[in-house]
Amino acid sequence: MPKYVMLATVAGAALVAGSTAQAQDYYIQGNVGAVFMGDSSNSGDVNENFVLGLDQGTLTSDAAYRFESDFEIGGFFSLAIGKTTSYGPFRSELEFSYSRNDVQDHDDLQALGADLSGLDVGALLGAEDEVGVTIGRVLEDAQGEVTTIAAMVNSYYDITVPNERVHPYVGVGIGVMRINVEYDPSGLDFVDDDEVNFAYQAMLGVDYDLTDTRVLHAGFRYRGAQTAEVSTGGTLGLDSDLDVDVDQFIAEIGYRVSF
Repeated sequence: MPKYVMLATVAGAALVAGSTAQAQDYYIQGNVGAVFMGDSSNSGDVNENFVLGLDQGTLTSDAAYRFESDFEIGGFFSLAIGKTTSYGPFRSELEFSYSRNDVQDHDDLQALGADLSGLDVGALLGAEDEVGVTIGRVLEDAQGEVTTIAAMVNSYYDITVPNERVHPYVGVGIGVMRINVEYDPSGLDFVDDDEVNFAYQAMLGVDYDLTDTRVLHAGFRYRGAQTAEVSTGGTLGLDSDLDVDVDQFIAEIGYRVSF
């Protein structure tokens, strides 16, 4: 989605640069954090007929299937450049970030109106004879990851309190996110694709002034994006479009330097 990238870049440049009369302080801020990624209810549509093994029938073109994915706690890193303004306790910034969450497990594979988790995996491999391992067991060994790279334009409001060193804040942001999905259950290559989508976030936390130009902060943010539509294939040979949800809850700490 190149137009999303262009819009985010232009908006970010306008907010961060501003006019000389409005700018009081520019700053650079770095954040690190832990990402708690919400479960993804993956849903797919088959593009070409897929013949199941063990005489289990055929997933015809446009047939639907779904399964659930859980994720490990992941890591988050970001770098932002921003400015305060003369319009009170407001500031804005352009932020670039990276996150990664490993897949913990997949389960509840539904297709043809039934739960396929108890079937022998030979059905997915197109085998004539049973392999001796259920689809559910293969899905439990959920190798893979979801990684994101985002460019966001953020605006903050710093709340005034009696303690001059402490400043609670709230903020919102919009931008674009490149979502890369790798699903390799039990080492079977199923998904390795990415999509760039619109993204949004909301932040809250507390800043602590170490000096006039250096600030330490701790906070939380919720971040989401439009559902990523990725292509499947690989070892299983299932040609389909798969929708993957991206909802993240991030606990973070950061350090800001004004200049």
